[in-house]
Amino acid sequence: MARFIQCPETRKLIPAEDYHRHQAERDLSAFVQEDIKPFVSPVDGSIISTRADLRHHNRKHGVTDPRDYGPDWFERKAKERQADMRGESRGSRESRLESIQEALYKHGH
Repeated sequence: MARFIQCPETRKLIPAEDYHRHQAERDLSAFVQEDIKPFVSPVDGSIISTRADLRHHNRKHGVTDPRDYGPDWFERKAKERQADMRGESRGSRESRLESIQEALYKHGH
């Protein structure tokens, strides 16, 4: 027996083997991630066997998983560090302004 799928745009029935979902539909589909393999924590020696255990462990010890950071994250952070060292970042500018205001206040200007 042939299987058909109704196209959401045209509302026509299309043979399942000929139907190709649009990108927007693929983006809305569910994603099931497989569970992690149990391992021993290098931080406290406990056994971590589920993602929930891993999240709890990381929060408890203030650590993160290096898999959470992609290559673009490291590149962005390197640029931020360079800007901080050159005094070009927003934080370093705010810090300089704060220091100037504090100095003016202390010396009565």
